[in-house]
Amino acid sequence: MVTLSHVSTRIGSEFGTLGQRVAAMKPRPAERPVDPARHVWVQTPSGRQAGLLVAWVPGADGTWWGRVAVSDAPGEASLQLLAGRLLSPVQQEAEEPGVRGDQPG
Repeated sequence: MVTLSHVSTRIGSEFGTLGQRVAAMKPRPAERPVDPARHVWVQTPSGRQAGLLVAWVPGADGTWWGRVAVSDAPGEASLQLLAGRLLSPVQQEAEEPGVRGDQPG
């Protein structure tokens, strides 16, 4: 018979629960590039802003985040990680009759 002594009964630690520590050891899935990049609307507190979705990144809780290029100021942009719920696709606008997007105008 084996008797254990000096075994910690502490369930949690400053590094999280045992389950969280084991989950942290698993490699995180890589982000999924979007090819080609897609125009999206980004919902902001002041309204919506145009962005360019370049990749999807999985969150630890199973949600998806978009890596989006957003204009900060005229001539400047930054790559931001935004919750997928804040993104919506830009609808293709109707083209003029007789003009195709793959032909020079």
